[in-house]
Amino acid sequence: MKVILFYISSHGFGHITRVLARIESFIDTYPGKIYLSCGKSQISFAQKYLAKYSDKIIYNSITTDIGLINKKDSLEVDINNTQSSLIKFIDSWDLLINKELETIAYFDVDCIITDISPIGMIIGKLLGKKVIAISNFTWYNQYKHLNLPSKILNAYLDAESFIDEFWSYPLSLDLSHIKCSIKKVDFICRKFDVKKIDYLKRKYGKSIYISVGKSATIGAIPIHDFSGTVFITTGVTVIGNNLNVIELPEDTLDTHNYLAASIKAIIKAGWSTVSEAICANVPMTLLERPNILEDTHIIKSCKDLYNASSFKL
Repeated sequence: MKVILFYISSHGFGHITRVLARIESFIDTYPGKIYLSCGKSQISFAQKYLAKYSDKIIYNSITTDIGLINKKDSLEVDINNTQSSLIKFIDSWDLLINKELETIAYFDVDCIITDISPIGMIIGKLLGKKVIAISNFTWYNQYKHLNLPSKILNAYLDAESFIDEFWSYPLSLDLSHIKCSIKKVDFICRKFDVKKIDYLKRKYGKSIYISVGKSATIGAIPIHDFSGTVFITTGVTVIGNNLNVIELPEDTLDTHNYLAASIKAIIKAGWSTVSEAICANVPMTLLERPNILEDTHIIKSCKDLYNASSFKL
């Protein structure tokens, strides 16, 4: 039986949620199995979200990425910590990949899909299988912007040279360093539950959705000129009058439905949550992180194309 190998960045939850949406779009008709490799927390989330497909998905928890590490209780990148963690991660690649090759040794591999972990790229090269990358950026983009050392840049650039086809999401960063063919694909998000959204609107009335993702904690966000329900996710606190603040449990599987039920989304400018807001046609106010290339680009694009606003904490 054919198996598609997915290697998903273990940086935050945006990568895994958009990959879950991708898997949802074809798993019912794909005759083979899915192998999903990501971080422990992301795998746990995926197992619950895709529970009805447990017979079609093989899960494996490994460190697939480092991404960007924030300073404590902040959205600001801790460059020193990110750099040292990346060097340790790169030094572990040989051991990690050899162990992974043992795990998948008996699979009849169809292809490798990566968002946007270098591990999947290298595995594909070693297996001689097609590597499809799906993302709105590469880590080489991000790390070059932060002026990280050449050891890091070269390692990621080398891995990205193994990509055979790049599926580029809207709002992508410059991908001119990618030498393979580039295919433009549309926004994607997990399926909305219209009945759940209608129920939330009836029960809570006018609402605002606030999220900075599952991997960050920030200071209090002031809410002015609004009375009603505020849905918040982990790491968010709000200040304001006449607010019915509802903190969604960390294991909530359908935060996108709460976003879609709201009249405004105040969110970190991560691609996946922005895509959910655009797909649900919910106005956005985006939190600025000036040293993050991806966020700066997304905010500018959303202001130009979707009438979004932004603010700094």
